[in-house]
Amino acid sequence: MSSKIDPDKIFSNKLSQLNTCHKVIFKFQDLLTDIELEKYYSYFEVLILKYQMKSISLMNLLKGSKYEQMDFIDIPSLFILLRGLIENYLMFNYLYIEPSSKDETYFRTLIYQRSGLLNRQQYSAIPKDHPILIKEAVEIEELTTLIEKNPLYQNLDKKKRTRIKAKATSSNYIEIMNSSKLKNTDFITFWKLCSNFAHSEYISGMQIRTIYIDKTNPNDLFLYKHNILLHSLYLIVLIIEDFRSMFPQLNDYYDKDPNNIKSIANEFNILDYNTRIKSF
Repeated sequence: MSSKIDPDKIFSNKLSQLNTCHKVIFKFQDLLTDIELEKYYSYFEVLILKYQMKSISLMNLLKGSKYEQMDFIDIPSLFILLRGLIENYLMFNYLYIEPSSKDETYFRTLIYQRSGLLNRQQYSAIPKDHPILIKEAVEIEELTTLIEKNPLYQNLDKKKRTRIKAKATSSNYIEIMNSSKLKNTDFITFWKLCSNFAHSEYISGMQIRTIYIDKTNPNDLFLYKHNILLHSLYLIVLIIEDFRSMFPQLNDYYDKDPNNIKSIANEFNILDYNTRIKSF
């Protein structure tokens, strides 16, 4: 007699796997505490922190929200968080995984830093004569000089040079995705769907209506939250893999297979995404 599959039990197990991945990343960070890292890796630590904060918030939302006597799953916010996770990973990949040399990583972090400072110069809430803006204006000039004198800048085409005058990257998110391990997967489509929710576009309105309002056109709420969870697992497994490639000294801990992490990494190997995502 075959046992009946319990979707809630499967979902709970996957949520536990996501939590295990976070535990491993936190341990990785502990192990790197006493290691002197290159200066440009300071942004790496911040990107990982941002990623984990958003991912842990996503985990909590997946458990359900409550307002007075009403229990609900906040699908719109989950999609927005997932979009942030995807873009967070893409920036991490662009700065630290995709570059073929330390020189290229350094060059990209210069652009990343200058872009942020340029944006802050536009904040109307900060007086133009504020000491921080004056100091950062000098930093922007210094960074611009470093960027434009860099041989890698000289090799960029005109379009990319124009882009990095104001942007944090020389490529857009789709280009970065297509040069990452996410290429040839449905992550691009999923990211676009998430963006519809972030921008409150019509397609998101249609989906919200069919999920919560239009009872004549029922949607499987479980399918939505399960897909969000699965894509979160694929992303965090990629981060763990990239972490290990950046810092091989972490493999001593990883090889001990804490909390069965190798099994999770195998289950959510991005190379098997197209065949396995349909089976979950």
